[in-house]
Amino acid sequence: APPNEGQDVVTRGLERRDQGGADEPGRSADCDLHAEIVAAAGWYVRPVSSKAGSAPRLRDGVRAAIPLAPGPFVFGLTFGVLAETVGMGAAAAVVMSATTFAGSAQFAVATVLDDGGTAAAAIMAAIFLSIRYAAISVTVASIVPGGRFRRFFGSQLIVDESWAIAGRSGRFEWPILAGAGLLLYLLWVASTALGTVIGGVLLEDPNQLGLDAAF
Repeated sequence: APPNEGQDVVTRGLERRDQGGADEPGRSADCDLHAEIVAAAGWYVRPVSSKAGSAPRLRDGVRAAIPLAPGPFVFGLTFGVLAETVGMGAAAAVVMSATTFAGSAQFAVATVLDDGGTAAAAIMAAIFLSIRYAAISVTVASIVPGGRFRRFFGSQLIVDESWAIAGRSGRFEWPILAGAGLLLYLLWVASTALGTVIGGVLLEDPNQLGLDAAF
């Protein structure tokens, strides 16, 4: 567009308003002038896309959960040590971490069994401590993709930390939840396995490290 086109448009708008005089309402003339200016601005201002940012990705969730990584690692390590020392066995402890993925519930099971409680009592303790996940899952059910089979395994990544991170923008985002949950899940299972090795080989009594406080 010519460099003086914007100025010419404004000048024509002012002349049109003056020519209107009393026969044309002042408000209507002002509106015409405003329309002319906006039209002229369209030659120089590039529209801004309504898409402010790119869609979140799985790695964004992983990155967001990295500051929390020491927590589940140490907690899982502790569970592995305690599970081994109370006689659960390494395989049972790792399988439980892989299928349950709920720290408080798993510690409750180990505590009940160590105190001589029944398997039924241990299971009930785990259920009561994990019942909050029913409500949490309802809040994010609509964003979990895929069919029933995929959604079933995807729900395994829903824990307190991944749920909170996924909703940090004001709405829940599945890539963020999945990325954060996947990192925490791998750390939890791996640290449990490492903990069973430490508990079975290096420690005879977890009280040496004060790990009994976890109970």
